[in-house]
Amino acid sequence: MKKIILLVLGLLCLNLVNAQDKELQLLEKATYLYKQKQHKHAILKLNELIKINPDFVAAYLYRGNNKSELNQFNSALTDFKKVVQLDSLNMLALFEIANNYSNLLDYNSAILYYNKSESLHKNTPKLSYSGFMKRSFLKETNMYFVEENDIFFNRGLSYFALKEYLLAFKDFSGINNEGVDADTKYMLGLTLLKLKKTKESCKELDSAILLGSKKAIILKQKNCS
Repeated sequence: MKKIILLVLGLLCLNLVNAQDKELQLLEKATYLYKQKQHKHAILKLNELIKINPDFVAAYLYRGNNKSELNQFNSALTDFKKVVQLDSLNMLALFEIANNYSNLLDYNSAILYYNKSESLHKNTPKLSYSGFMKRSFLKETNMYFVEENDIFFNRGLSYFALKEYLLAFKDFSGINNEGVDADTKYMLGLTLLKLKKTKESCKELDSAILLGSKKAIILKQKNCS
């Protein structure tokens, strides 16, 4: 009797390992297709994966990314919200929900989710996920972590679109030195122009130009003497 039980358990374990191998193979294929910009084919692989394992968090996350690349923003939102349903601490999913609302020009909803992502950032340490855990399933470190600078920049764009220039300036200026690039300096310059602070704006535009921003050159020519 014990031999039969052990045999059954062995077969169950083997089936589980085979299933996990199949899931990882599908995810790897989908990741490759994503990098090749074959987003429709990547989605098909992820559909197959989700059919095998409906609780595979990364599959919904990557499918949402592929849909976003195809401008299927509402459908992408459904996938990212499914991620949050399965994993409420998934910072990247919250961030991507915000990005897709922004793509849909629903900036108020975007800001709501950027705020949620920021709150999670402040209250959750950087965790490493490994093995076959529910949250990652992949042997990668911090795959669901979002840099605070990215939250500030994207939320700043949403505030700017809503003409909330002071709040936009607060976000853009909150980006630390490591995250400052040409786009950050350009948006600081543009926002300061909207706030009628021309001298400060021109200084930021100079920095943007030094970092390679062609847009900043045009803006400076029009507004700085």
